[in-house]
Amino acid sequence: MTAETTKESQFFIVKTIRQAKDTCTQAVKDYNEKYIGDVVKKGKDFSEGVKKDARMLAERVVEKGKKLKPEIPGTKLVERAVEKGKSLMPDTKAVEKKITSGFNAVAEKVNLPSRKDIENLTAAMDALNTKVDTLNKKYSM
Repeated sequence: MTAETTKESQFFIVKTIRQAKDTCTQAVKDYNEKYIGDVVKKGKDFSEGVKKDARMLAERVVEKGKKLKPEIPGTKLVERAVEKGKSLMPDTKAVEKKITSGFNAVAEKVNLPSRKDIENLTAAMDALNTKVDTLNKKYSM
């Protein structure tokens, strides 16, 4: 073999490896788009829906259950129990208010500063730092 033939064969190997890499990469992308993309999108949509409204999740689960096996004995009893449970479910805002007020009460008893206290302290510290900087500049000259 001559030096030129050896060089060409090395380039052929490199080209073949690159083509194989590109082919594999494209195959993985196609697979992801075809099989995984929809599942991930549906999962994201579902999780966003659950974040917005937990009742929506319960209703979807119940509806899917009805479609799977509508002739299960006791279905009407379960439906009535679900409806009663929905009516007894507290409003999300009310629950959030109760939890927040509980945390605030604990913070007050432990004497933790509130967000407003920390913001006021930070503003006072910034003002103090500004004054110290101006005094340092004034007396360093």
